[in-house]
Amino acid sequence: MALTTRRYTIEDLDTLTAAGQDYELLRGQLIEVSPTGWDHGDSVAEILALLRMYVKANQLGKVTTKNGFILARNPDVLFAPDIAYVSKAKLLPRAQLHGFVELVPDLVVEVVAPSDRLSNVTAKTIEYLDAGVTLVWLVDPEQRTISTFAPGQRVRTLHEADELDGGDILPGFRVTVGEIFSSIFSDD
Repeated sequence: MALTTRRYTIEDLDTLTAAGQDYELLRGQLIEVSPTGWDHGDSVAEILALLRMYVKANQLGKVTTKNGFILARNPDVLFAPDIAYVSKAKLLPRAQLHGFVELVPDLVVEVVAPSDRLSNVTAKTIEYLDAGVTLVWLVDPEQRTISTFAPGQRVRTLHEADELDGGDILPGFRVTVGEIFSSIFSDD
């Protein structure tokens, strides 16, 4: 939810986050980031673990969570995706990886919370793709689906029996959607 019509900058966020509230920026507009519920956090943790193991085992790059990525300037766009993967080829030297980074991830995973508005989720997805993110996964724990977005391709919504793959971004990465959600929502 946008809080004001004033255009904020990335530099403004340092002051605002020091007060204890987290924000993202969408074209200079503040978007308050609220704490998440169990389903959201558990979904992030499960997918993060799968991606980290795969990326590390294959020495492909870095997988992060909630890191601030500067995707555009003037007006500023800064998002902190639930999960982001950056290939080794795109990684900046470690000395440049402090604070918010001007770097476009290869893959972004956003887990949809019940409080998320469809218009905000759609706007963020468009911004990610416009900035050059190659693959976006929108995970919906409530519906137990994962929708994939890639430039020039139609949206694919995957259900529990479907296989989620990393495409050209994470070659060989494969897991069924049901495997992700069954480990999250075990009835035991």
